Amino acid sequence: MARSSVPKPMDPIWVTPPPKQRLDPIERWFIVVLRVIALVLLVRAINGWFLIVGLIDHPELGGLLLGTPYVRFALFGILTVASIIACVGLWLLAPWGAVLWLVIVAADALIYFLLPNLGIISITILLLNAGLVSIYLGMLLQVRRLSQTAPPLR
Repeated sequence: MARSSVPKPMDPIWVTPPPKQRLDPIERWFIVVLRVIALVLLVRAINGWFLIVGLIDHPELGGLLLGTPYVRFALFGILTVASIIACVGLWLLAPWGAVLWLVIVAADALIYFLLPNLGIISITILLLNAGLVSIYLGMLLQVRRLSQTAPPLR
């Protein structure tokens, strides 16, 4: 019996070609790197929320964050919320997650260099961000190079 080209009601509808069955090792490692970055952002966001609600004190921030100037509190809160959103995007492997994470990294660098008296970003955070961005960009270039040389799907 020949198969009909008319889809059945429960057949999936593919807008794009179906995904490959097996990923290359570089692609698997890239997914691992994105998920590790997501976990780092999650830890950072949870730490930020603990500081905001006063569960832990940060010696550089001078105790409870609620007693700080509004600019520091606003920037810290925005970066914390953005970290949670970027964490979800990176975990889901969505392109907007990586974009938001890179915006957070750029904002961290700008705050550290342009507003050093606020003290909400440390050099440790900057070095961690620089390391993660360099690993991310290196892996991204490898995956792009692999996708350009891969044979087309049938």
